[in-house]
Amino acid sequence: MKYDEVIRVWDVDSGGLLRTMQHSTPRGMRSLELAPDASYFLTHDDVPGEFETDRPRAQSLWDTASGRNRQVAEGNAYVNAISPDSKWVAVSVPAHRRGFLL
Repeated sequence: MKYDEVIRVWDVDSGGLLRTMQHSTPRGMRSLELAPDASYFLTHDDVPGEFETDRPRAQSLWDTASGRNRQVAEGNAYVNAISPDSKWVAVSVPAHRRGFLL
């Protein structure tokens, strides 16, 4: 599979595009969870490549100020909640997969 998805950040008041972000090797984005303080967000990604049974997936942590990202988990981990102060993330990870790498 090949992906070309980007994240666009817009100024709601002016309607202007503020930033475009993308993985260095593009991925499909299944979901995005923004922290309450908007300092970061997490994405659940489809990873490009060949597969026979399970589509390769991963989770990425994005810094909204810099636009930088890093992979923090592999497989089907899902963000279930981010604390109101944005300091804690609750994630469900299947037992047979590697853990979250934050």
